[in-house]
Amino acid sequence: NPRTVLANLRSLPLFFLIGVLLWTAAHSASASMWPNYMQTLGYSKTASSSLWGLAALIEFPAMVGAGFLSDAIGRTPLLMAGGGFITLTNLGYLFLAGIFPLLLVIQVLRGFGFGSYTTTAMTFATEQSEQRNRGSISGLFSTVSSAGSLLGSSLGGTLVQLFGFHFLYGVVAALAFCSMLSFGILRFQMRAPSAVEPIIHN
Repeated sequence: NPRTVLANLRSLPLFFLIGVLLWTAAHSASASMWPNYMQTLGYSKTASSSLWGLAALIEFPAMVGAGFLSDAIGRTPLLMAGGGFITLTNLGYLFLAGIFPLLLVIQVLRGFGFGSYTTTAMTFATEQSEQRNRGSISGLFSTVSSAGSLLGSSLGGTLVQLFGFHFLYGVVAALAFCSMLSFGILRFQMRAPSAVEPIIHN
């Protein structure tokens, strides 16, 4: 039903969808080329696996903490934090990845960025809909996320082939920063007097 589709599109704020697309594109592009980039820096497969495992280890408590924190201060600050952490992560890959102790710190930032975004984005999406249409809203959110992931995967390999890894991670950092800006605009809109949703949820 076209009317239902349009209603669902209006349920999720435009700058939320833009932020989701940009964040997932940045994350996917970065992750898809990360093992190859680590290899060019001289890290073994074992070291790369351990570094990726470190980020994954941080993600679990970060997701739990982000959930509690977003209940306390609102959803949009945590969305912005997700964009900000991923921006810093990719800037770290760009300038500091060759220094192993600093790369450990960068992976911790990556874990916090992933945890802050993933928990909060789905929560925000479901809160923008009524019970009867939450399935379609979740579907729309997942579709935009998948589109961002597909864009990022395609972008990653293409940019590396054409311009190299440093150019890729510069672009990815810019995408993540733009996602943070989009979520910042969303926060401003949701805090405006005309916003329907309570501030505590945004």
